[in-house]
Amino acid sequence: MLVMKIYASILLLLFHYTAASKNGLQQYWKYKFENSIPGANIVDVDYSQSNEVAVCYGTEVKYYSHDGTTYIESATIAKACTSVAISKGPHLDTTTGDTQIMIGDSATKYIYFYKKSGASFTEDFSYISTDDDIGKEVAMPTGGKYAATVGSKQVYVFVYNDDAWSKIHTKELTTTASTLHVDLNHDDILIASVENKLVAWYKITFSALTELQKQESTTINIGTSVSATVSCKGSQIAFNSNNLIIIYLQDVDTGTWTKTQNILGDIQDVEMSLCMIAVKIPGKIKLYMLEQLADGSFGTQYILTKEFDANGEANFGKKMAFKLSDLAILSDDFLSFYRNVDSTKCRKNEFLSSGTCKSCPTGEFNDQLTTNTACTADTCLINQYVAAGVCKACGSGTTNVAGDPTNVNSACDVVTCAVDQYVNSQNQCGTCPQGTSTFGTQ
Repeated sequence: MLVMKIYASILLLLFHYTAASKNGLQQYWKYKFENSIPGANIVDVDYSQSNEVAVCYGTEVKYYSHDGTTYIESATIAKACTSVAISKGPHLDTTTGDTQIMIGDSATKYIYFYKKSGASFTEDFSYISTDDDIGKEVAMPTGGKYAATVGSKQVYVFVYNDDAWSKIHTKELTTTASTLHVDLNHDDILIASVENKLVAWYKITFSALTELQKQESTTINIGTSVSATVSCKGSQIAFNSNNLIIIYLQDVDTGTWTKTQNILGDIQDVEMSLCMIAVKIPGKIKLYMLEQLADGSFGTQYILTKEFDANGEANFGKKMAFKLSDLAILSDDFLSFYRNVDSTKCRKNEFLSSGTCKSCPTGEFNDQLTTNTACTADTCLINQYVAAGVCKACGSGTTNVAGDPTNVNSACDVVTCAVDQYVNSQNQCGTCPQGTSTFGTQ
């Protein structure tokens, strides 16, 4: 009964957003660039459902809240971390629920739970494993009462009950140390994987962790990423298998699971939130939204809605955080935030146009967090020419003056020398060594 009430509340929220538009979520949740912070030393990031962000910096966790304009650093937890999760709960009431942060530190095999108290956080519960390096990944669902972590062999489940956290389940996934992944949704569905070995999903109750389905393989690249959500159609899970994202949906009436879609591509990571899927491929993040039919209802297929390019950022999309209308993308350079707002600033090599960030033309550039409405060309050095917006060195026997603008292709000039001269390594005319000669035009 509780699950159906939660599902019904989500549907009411969605129809409130989509009733006025045939485009539905595609129009309401725009995922426009809002701001970024430096990406150096960031290890992990997560959103709550209430515009809160937790960022693991390796040696500490920082909490960011939204002031109506941007995310601002609001608190710091001095705890080493390898992973972090944040949620507000243990229910879907975003006004009275407690903000909870879960911190994993696989180096010490510890899990910590912190609860927001005023402007700071206080430790609520900690757990150490004696036989597994837990904390490699942690997960907390939207408004859920359960949380999970994995080490190298096992998945651990925790429950928030009577205003306190405690561990209730441990499940061994493999007997040999491996790379594991985990996620769960607020319908109490947990998905876990052992890379290149198995993917399994479970129903969590206080008394048991019940396996629902399992897929195993040692011959294909399976389970390098997993995700779970409660979508507009019910509980869904997704995982990668070779160059596919495989999506399963649970029927809300019968409880049966059916494969509904494969998404093709060189997929490296997947995150789900409600009716959206964010997929990482090399140099790009692709955003898919669940189709909305002509009568306003939702179908079962996810359609490509938006793409986010790396714009030269190294390791773009090495981590993603996704919650409702908030998307964060981490690279080595920046942690960028995308929201349902008109942009007032833009990423590197973009410009601002009527509240939207657009890519600079070839050979034109802007700095990160620019407010410019146009881009500017660079100029090349001496003995360089422009090809497709890039300055390149002149070839042997050619030269060029400095100052060619990078937004116009150019060429170097052939060096012509006089009699008894030759073209030297600096592409200049030099005098022939004694005893040698030329006839000019070399």
